[in-house]
This record gives sequence, structure tokens and C-alpha cells, in this order.
Amino acid sequence: MIYVIRDYEAGKELDVRVNANHNFLEINIEGFGEHDSEEGYGCPILLDYFNGKLQLFVYADINNPEPTHQIDLMGALESNRNPVENS
Repeated sequence: MIYVIRDYEAGKELDVRVNANHNFLEINIEGFGEHDSEEGYGCPILLDYFNGKLQLFVYADINNPEPTHQIDLMGALESNRNPVENS
């Protein structure tokens, strides 16, 4: 699926393609990539669901083959929310 995101201040836009593949989502952004990708086929953002764990991988440096950020999202489970006390 292809989406367009717009920067109205700069008057620019980017195509963003989201691909689902079994246990992960790839977010491909026009003009952006990661170390091992062919030009135009990069995936700098990956949402991975593996072994019951949801993680976000970000490849913010195209010259580094490893993700620059790896975020475990399991702490964001709604079931982890602390109850709100009414005053």
C-alpha cells in the first residue's frame, strides 16, 4: 500500500510504501534506504513480531548495516497500563 506524507511548510511530499510479510511490516520511504538495499528498495523502518515480542528496528545510518535503534514495544501493551485512581 502506498501513502503520501506532506510537509506543508517546505512544500514537499514523500511516497511511503508499507509491505506486510508474515511476521513483519516494512516501511519503505522514497529516497531513503538501509545499508544492504538496492537504490529505491530500502527499508529503513521494520516492525517485527517474533517469538511473541513486538519490536521496532530503525536504520537511521545508511552506512551502518546494523539498526541504529531497536525498540522493544512490549512495555506499550495496554494490559501493562497502571490503573488510574479517582480522587
